[in-house]
Amino acid sequence: HAFPPQLSGGMQRKLSVAMAFLANSSTIFLDEPTSGVDPHSRRSIWNLLLQYKKGRTIILCTHHMDEAQLLGDRVAIIASGKLLCAGTFPFLKR
Repeated sequence: HAFPPQLSGGMQRKLSVAMAFLANSSTIFLDEPTSGVDPHSRRSIWNLLLQYKKGRTIILCTHHMDEAQLLGDRVAIIASGKLLCAGTFPFLKR
C-alpha cells in the first residue's frame, strides 16, 4: 500500500480524479486532470469523464484544445484573466 504523497505525480492526478467522482456529486471541478500523466492514462481519464458526465456538470480547466473539444459540450477561452469567448466547439471554430 502507498500513501498519496508516495505516489508519482501522474498517479496522484489519477487518484484525485477518482476521488472527485466518489461523492457522486452533480457538479465536479477538475483543474488540468491529465497534466503529468502518460498518454495511455490521459485517454483513460478522458474515457472515465465521458462515461460519467451524464447528469453532471463538469467544469474542467485545460491547456489542451483536443481535450476541450473531446470532453466539452461548451468551451470558454480565458486569457490574462479575461473571458475572450464561449460556446460550443463548432461555434468557436467558426
